[in-house]
Amino acid sequence: SLLQENRSRDMVTNTNQMENNATHRPSQVSSSLENIVPACPPGLCINKGDFLKQDFSVDKFFIEVGVREGGAGLDVLRDDLGIYLKVLRSSMIELINQDYADFVNLSTNLVGLDQ
Repeated sequence: SLLQENRSRDMVTNTNQMENNATHRPSQVSSSLENIVPACPPGLCINKGDFLKQDFSVDKFFIEVGVREGGAGLDVLRDDLGIYLKVLRSSMIELINQDYADFVNLSTNLVGLDQ
């Protein structure tokens, strides 16, 4: 239907705008990530800033962590990354739960648009 075509076109347009914003304004993207990504727990050999760098690379990350404060062994790095992964998963679930009611309401509101 015409309504579905308009919705599809709007979704594509919004997706393209988001991609363009991410491509053309890296400082805004990184600052928005700075607000969303949780901090690492204290005492880990890593911090969230390690992962938010514009030029992030795994090679550089390993070198920086290895040099920082006497260096961290691979077993320590593995354990710390596992801890931070749990923090990230928990934070993601929290974000989803915060927006879940809005998401459900959105689908309810869209049903009314078909009429």
